[in-house]
Amino acid sequence: MLLDATPADEDVQIEAVPLATIQDKLSSGRTTTTERRIAALGLVQGGYCP
Repeated sequence: MLLDATPADEDVQIEAVPLATIQDKLSSGRTTTTERRIAALGLVQGGYCP
């Protein structure tokens, strides 16, 4: 969900989903949302495929 705006055939980019969209979906603050997005990117880059 955090990175779902990136097309499957493109490299994952941390800015693929606007931070405000993630904040709204997770009902969290900006700092927490930023930390979660960075963690999600790390998982995807490490080979995790949801």
